[in-house]
Amino acid sequence: MTSDIAVIGLWHQGIVGAAVLADWGHSVLGYDRDATVIEVLRSGQSPIFEPGLSSLTSELIVREQLDFTTKLSEAVTNKSHVLLMHDIPVDENDMSDLTDFFDDIRELTPSLKQGVAILVTAQVSVGTCRRVATLIRDLRPELVFTLAYSPENLRLGTAIDRFRNPPLPVLGIDNPADSEIFTMLFSSANVNWEVCSLETAEMLKHALNGFLALSISFINEVGNLCVKVDADGHRLGQLLKLDPRVGAMALTKPGLAFSGGTLARDVQSLRSLGERHSVVTPCLDGIWESNQLQREIVVRTLVEFFGPSFSSLQFGILGLTYKANTSTLRRSASIELIREILERGGNIKVHDPRVVESDLRLSGNVSFESDPINVALDSDVLILMTPWDLYKELDFVEIRTRMRGNLVFDTASMWEAITLCELGFDYMTIGGRVKGKR
Repeated sequence: MTSDIAVIGLWHQGIVGAAVLADWGHSVLGYDRDATVIEVLRSGQSPIFEPGLSSLTSELIVREQLDFTTKLSEAVTNKSHVLLMHDIPVDENDMSDLTDFFDDIRELTPSLKQGVAILVTAQVSVGTCRRVATLIRDLRPELVFTLAYSPENLRLGTAIDRFRNPPLPVLGIDNPADSEIFTMLFSSANVNWEVCSLETAEMLKHALNGFLALSISFINEVGNLCVKVDADGHRLGQLLKLDPRVGAMALTKPGLAFSGGTLARDVQSLRSLGERHSVVTPCLDGIWESNQLQREIVVRTLVEFFGPSFSSLQFGILGLTYKANTSTLRRSASIELIREILERGGNIKVHDPRVVESDLRLSGNVSFESDPINVALDSDVLILMTPWDLYKELDFVEIRTRMRGNLVFDTASMWEAITLCELGFDYMTIGGRVKGKR
């Protein structure tokens, strides 16, 4: 059974969701207030990089299953389902800003048809769906509608596959008997849906990301201790997974702080709930503090190695995006590192396969290289920040001849330490020992 669907909010999950739903046979009209985003999408391209997304979008437009508009009333008129898939922005403290989200609801409500089914998948704070329902009823008391919430669980770089095969098929709704109104949209996914209350589903998203944040913060702290006692934090992480209570998929690899706003947003949401309801949250507070400290781990380590001033040093940085297989720069650890190095007087060369120089918006001694091997030229240290696959195949024999220094800082532990040390590098990673000269 196919439906006429409006997808409101076109960024990562909205574009992916609109494309996959259209590919499943639904008729989908996507809306975003940004005219530039709509122009790019209507040309058959995607404003964000996600493997396979542009080609899928282009194909669906040709098939007339998918279209886009900047007119919100047009998007929702006569639609049986309206999906609120906004990309919710966060401030510098990772607190959500729902201004645009609620502005869109106020604007679209007059155009909703009787009996419409509204599904929220935007990453909103618990209690938001109740606010949505109240607002719609206040604006249109006569409107009959059904509201549900499903926690989005996409991963950048594999978002299309995860939407097609949702690993967290949970639906929050007041009346479980109405759940089929929504689950039928995803019948092609062939998964069994778990149904719960609106608040439980909203809280699930907070809890899941909070738990992942806890895992990352824990293993990062253990990894930092391993460095001090000459233990191998990465080998330790592998061994932890042998215990079934930890499990093969557990996050046990020391590394950078979590960034990008997603996990941090939910840690902050849970902490805010505690403050609002006078519930102490020392564990959540500890996660936040630990991650803030871990955000400085690369600079702290470089200071230990080179001293506090970087004025005579050249840094080569590989990878700028928040993670591999995405073009997202928001809250990127690489961008934060670049700012820190510049403040200490360092010079920087950077490369990323999905970022163009105009995206950086950085001032200072930063040069953008189109070829990753050129980042090594005259560099004192080569730092891997985003583990793109193409960096696995770098010619380190050539890199060694181009570098002025010999330190390689592999924050993702992607390269073989023994191989690099045999080539004359000092190899450093987070949670591991410096191998080579020291």
